[in-house]
Amino acid sequence: MTSIERYQRLIAERPEEFIQSDKGLIRIVTDTDVLQQWQNEHPDKVIGVVYESKYHLMVVDLIDAGGCNYYTYERILEQNPGAAVILPITDDGKIVLLKQFRHAMREEQLALPRGFGTKKMTAEENARKEAGEEIGADDESPVELGTVVANSGLSGVRVKVFLFRVHDYRTVYGKEGIVECDAYTEEEFKNLIKEGRITDGFTLSAWSLYVNR
Repeated sequence: MTSIERYQRLIAERPEEFIQSDKGLIRIVTDTDVLQQWQNEHPDKVIGVVYESKYHLMVVDLIDAGGCNYYTYERILEQNPGAAVILPITDDGKIVLLKQFRHAMREEQLALPRGFGTKKMTAEENARKEAGEEIGADDESPVELGTVVANSGLSGVRVKVFLFRVHDYRTVYGKEGIVECDAYTEEEFKNLIKEGRITDGFTLSAWSLYVNR
């Protein structure tokens, strides 16, 4: 299957990912003939679904700029909905953070537990799964705080944030780069932000939803 054929199948399967602006902005070309002609004229570039893993799809759309002028615009789609961020609060009111070695950054980062969507799981079910896998904790009735989009310039993935009340937690060393797991008072957490030691967009967004709930 070519990248354009996979693209057409994706359009049929997930039309919500190809909604056109009612103002005519950044219009996606979906006509197969136009796509194939542009591809033939630009053999050094690839459009359509150019990469796929069990977590993501890398899509390169052809955008109609008007007057038969086109340009490409890449984006990342999730394979499965239900991505979630967990804001774990201990019985004594501390916030549980992971220290992880992040592949994309090639360095360690402090962040809240989170995970990609899992097939046939709701966001809440996925949040509970991730909490168990990453900090060895659970909450039978987590509270949904809201939804965040971390980088709308690259991805439209909508991630739900859940508040967890946890009685205990532990470090699951090595899983997805986890180095350690620790809990911080709200004052310590805010100081970590002020000092620039928390830079993760999901964590900062989740905190904003929490304090403004």
